Amino acid sequence: MNAYYSGIDLHSDNNVTFQNLTARNTGGRIRGDDVKRLTDEDIYRLFQEVHLAMAAIANLHVIQVLSNEISVLEKEINKEVREDKLLDLLLSVSGIGQILGLTILLETGDINRFAHVASHQGVGVKPRGLF
Repeated sequence: MNAYYSGIDLHSDNNVTFQNLTARNTGGRIRGDDVKRLTDEDIYRLFQEVHLAMAAIANLHVIQVLSNEISVLEKEINKEVREDKLLDLLLSVSGIGQILGLTILLETGDINRFAHVASHQGVGVKPRGLF
């Protein structure tokens, strides 16, 4: 799961870097989703200076590679937990979506390794007024 989050962090960082490069050198803004759809030719048209276009293209290629790796990891993770009843139970809790549910499930591992609920104390969100 750590590799998955590292990939997402790198992907986000590179996306922001690309957006900042665009804003500084063209005066324009580009959304993260739009960055993924750009081609090398689009970038050469966007930047007037070749060295800036080349830097942006290198950044775009990193984003594309990370997007592919994240997709591969997501498919493998989903394959592992496809029929896991604990994931269904976690997803039934208000405020727990797919990403948080998968994180809890995969980071916790076998819940039976905790002798008591207190062993798991401090992990997750504690609603105010209940503890």
